[in-house]
Order: sequence, then structure tokens, then C-alpha cells
Amino acid sequence: MMKKQKIKEIYGKHKNLYWFLRETVSYNLIKEILPNANIFLCPDMALLLEPVKGTKGDRENILMCLRSDKEKKLQKQDEERIEKAIVKYYLNEKIEYTDTVLDKNVWLNERSYEVYKKIDEFSKAKLIVTDRLHGMVFAALAETPCIVCGNVNHKVKGIYQWIENNEYIRYVEDIEMIEETVEELSKYSNPTYDNTSVKERYKILENVILERK
Repeated sequence: MMKKQKIKEIYGKHKNLYWFLRETVSYNLIKEILPNANIFLCPDMALLLEPVKGTKGDRENILMCLRSDKEKKLQKQDEERIEKAIVKYYLNEKIEYTDTVLDKNVWLNERSYEVYKKIDEFSKAKLIVTDRLHGMVFAALAETPCIVCGNVNHKVKGIYQWIENNEYIRYVEDIEMIEETVEELSKYSNPTYDNTSVKERYKILENVILERK
């Protein structure tokens, strides 16, 4: 990351620069470096989307959407513990692995299709387990119960706070809470995504844009 003094020197010169940060760690950092800048805490724009109606009547199987890079925090034994809990409360359901990262180039005119294709995949599952930010967002939009595990950065937890009122999305910091959380989510049926508070908060951006016109 660019050093604080460098950030202050470069961005501090631009009085008409507006910062919209989607979680409190980044917000507080920029506020510390540039106390007089135009800084706002605002939800991730993807959370404004309406839920995607997939073939919910055909929900089956469990999707594990986990990182395999340097930001991964879960250990192999943690994943085994998660799978054990799933087998206990989701009898006869197959555990499948997926990812939000594609192993191919996606052209501009294909991007929307690929995003909604992945959300539709999530909408057909009974449970999602993920440590990816977009895995959590896609599960919320797909209205699919989801266990969100922390990774080595603060983004997932920070953005979860915007949608934590949706009880079918559960952030689990401690692996000791996995079995209890799996059991609770196994009882959920037909959850509904509520982004009312996100929309209300996003009026901050709307107001800034209108004021600048």
C-alpha cells in the first residue's frame, strides 16, 4: 500500500476529490491521513441490486466457495470440520466446490451474463460456505443461506456489516461456531434479501452527486 505521507502529499492537493469507502477500516485510515477531505462511508454498490430469482424449488447440494490464494485463512482441518458439520445436518446432500474467479478471459459484453450465471448457480444451492467477498454478496442476492468465514483482510467482515440484518447470512470468525451455525441455517427456508438500510445509506452518494451538479 502507498505510504501515508505519500497519500497525503498527492491526494491532499485535490480539494474536489470525494472518497466513498465501503467499510470502516479503510474509512478510518483515510480519515486519519486526510482529516479535511470529503470522506464518506457508503455500502458496496453491488448490495443495491435486487435479489435474483433462480429455480429455488430445485435447491440441492452445498456449495463451498473458498479462496486458495495468499488471502486464505482457513486451514485444511478447518475445511474438514466444516464438511463434517454439513454432512451431519444436510443428510444426502452432495458437497461441491465452486469459485467466483473464472479461469478464462471475459469480454465486456459477457460480463453481466457471467455474473448472473454465478448468482443463479448460488440460488440453486441449499447452503453456501465462503470466505470470498463476492461469494457472500452473491449468496445474499441469491437469497441462499450462507456461512461467511473470515480471511486475512478486513473487507469481508467490514462489508458484512451492511447486510447483517439478513439472518440467513452468518459471519463466523471462530471456527468453533461452525457446527452451531450450520445447524441453525439448515432450518432456514425461503429467506428474503432485505437491502432497505443499504438503499437508505446510499442516499449519501446521491446527495453528493446532486449537490455537485
